[in-house]
Amino acid sequence: MATLTIGQLSTETGLPAKTIRFYEEIGLIAQPERAENGYRTYSPSRIEELLLIKNARDMGLPIPQIKKLMVGCDNGDCSHSGEYIDHEISEYVGVLGTKIQQLTHLKNQLQTLRKTLSSCHGDHDSSYCCNVLGQIAQISKGGEEE
Repeated sequence: MATLTIGQLSTETGLPAKTIRFYEEIGLIAQPERAENGYRTYSPSRIEELLLIKNARDMGLPIPQIKKLMVGCDNGDCSHSGEYIDHEISEYVGVLGTKIQQLTHLKNQLQTLRKTLSSCHGDHDSSYCCNVLGQIAQISKGGEEE
């Protein structure tokens, strides 16, 4: 396959064409070549590039950080790249650690609520089994739902 249309690229990467055009607009990926009819044409190597971006987004990396990591060296001077990348990765590992703690806390709250709600089958009136988010808020404050 010599070149791809935006539709083909979208199918291959699972990214909407609108997202691909947005990435071009903000400079995350280079502008594509244009066919005689004005349509965008992409080399097959764009698939790998867009999948890399998609994976980074799926992991929660913000676009500005992805852009910094994708752009690379300025004017052929890569002396800063190793230190910069190490710093960015370390910073993002910290962000992920915080997210993991928050998700673990939410998981524990939901498990506690599940145990509490398992007694809804006759021990409490049915209104006790409603307002799940309110009960989670009570659990996170350290109190029990009354």
